[in-house]
Amino acid sequence: MVNINKPMFKMVLERAGYTQTKLAKEMGISKNALNNKVNGRVGITVSEAAQMCKILGVEDNDEKVQIFLS
Repeated sequence: MVNINKPMFKMVLERAGYTQTKLAKEMGISKNALNNKVNGRVGITVSEAAQMCKILGVEDNDEKVQIFLS
């Protein structure tokens, strides 16, 4: 499981023109499930982190580390 850097995640979400609702829908999960992951109540798997990066267009490895491993 990985943690999420909320401010960085929100910046990337906005940059990509997404809301949590839209991202959750594309991931095939509920908005509440995504919100629980973003707020640390439920862990994020490596595959979910990779899926988020793909959907949001995050390709830079340093940026991925800042979002999910800081």
